[in-house]
Amino acid sequence: LVEDLTPLNIDSGPTLFNHNISIEGLNCYVSSFLKWTTVGNRAEAVFGRIEGLISVSDEQGNFYYKQAGLTSTLDGLTDESVYLINRERGSTSAQLLLQGGERILHNDDYGFDYSFTTGEANWFPWCISVSRVITSVVRDHKEKINSITDSHGNQWTSQGVGTSNTLQEFEPGKGYLVSVNEGFSLTILEIDDRSGALDSQFPIHPSVS
Repeated sequence: LVEDLTPLNIDSGPTLFNHNISIEGLNCYVSSFLKWTTVGNRAEAVFGRIEGLISVSDEQGNFYYKQAGLTSTLDGLTDESVYLINRERGSTSAQLLLQGGERILHNDDYGFDYSFTTGEANWFPWCISVSRVITSVVRDHKEKINSITDSHGNQWTSQGVGTSNTLQEFEPGKGYLVSVNEGFSLTILEIDDRSGALDSQFPIHPSVS
């Protein structure tokens, strides 16, 4: 995963950034620390050039289909959302380059908040530009989580901490399926120790300090 956090403009307007997302496998959940509405907004413009693309869907069950003649219900993209990319068998790794987008903010800081609900799995986006250890993010809420699963079936559970978990970190560009037994909310900021950002394994990028 390659990140480019170099500002793209120096005028008085909003600072813009790029985000390069690796697309691996046939089914891939993706998210971004950029606002989807500032990198093209429409599903066709953002996802249409991905190698072997069949469809893109959102958590609400809307679909964009690459093949002409199929009815698409997904057009405009929503900020801080996860999208499931479905590709043809035999497709190789690809890159999704989001160019000239605005960073997601929470109360004037780089970051976001998210509310988890019970029932169907939550499509959880990772909307900051650094990886972070899952336990440092969920903190006291870990017993409320049944499981966290990535696109490749790697999983984190509170029972597996320190032993059997095959998923350890949230990573930029990826989306996750999170099943919970009790609802809760998190605020996740890029440069705030409340969200675990002081973990020395993941230094703050100088361009956002």
